[in-house]
Amino acid sequence: MVAQSYQRSLQRVSHVLACRRFKGSHTGQQIAAVMTGIFEEFEITSKVTSKVTKSVDTDDVDAEVSTDDESVEAVPIHDLLAEEASRDDDLKMIAKQVRCANHTLNLVAAVDSRAARSDDKFKRTYDNAMAKVQALSNAVNKSVKHADVVEEVAGITFLNPTCTRWSSEFNAVTRIVTVGLEKVRECQLKIGLAPLTESNMSFLKGFVQVMKPGQVSASATGVPQVQCCVA
Repeated sequence: MVAQSYQRSLQRVSHVLACRRFKGSHTGQQIAAVMTGIFEEFEITSKVTSKVTKSVDTDDVDAEVSTDDESVEAVPIHDLLAEEASRDDDLKMIAKQVRCANHTLNLVAAVDSRAARSDDKFKRTYDNAMAKVQALSNAVNKSVKHADVVEEVAGITFLNPTCTRWSSEFNAVTRIVTVGLEKVRECQLKIGLAPLTESNMSFLKGFVQVMKPGQVSASATGVPQVQCCVA
């Protein structure tokens, strides 16, 4: 857990409070109890204004109530927490949740932006360029010989985009653009890969330009797994 506050200059200050093993089920009540214990340990309970966790979290999931007739009702968990907060002090902290801006931006970049692939021309252009980026990354990361070739030609290696972090795709493409078309093509030809075309590079430059604001914002709002804001 990390406590964060802002100075008058709006500069964010972070302090690591705890890194502990979480035992038992990760339910909202269990998480609230652990967090409250840490707040009390550091005597900051009265100063905590809210907590920030990843956008999809245990305490942000609708509760499902089953009955004998198998009917199911979806109930927003925040409504339940609001009702219980008066009877359970621990739950008050969970009810003060603020959605993580970093994860929201990542969802926009990794999920919402994929809607552009509904356009057949864009999809073909995207797939063709990104396939070459991935192929080059795979070659470098799976073969020391290929890595040596890249190091000799470009003086730097190529990054590996992964499905778990959208920023890794952005960083991998940015590295390609930074190295430049001429050296990237030379690396690809020496390794035996299909080289990037000028059209591919033009697309990748546009990708970086469009996605850069989101990446910069995500970096600025990056938070650990659980964060509390302190007044």
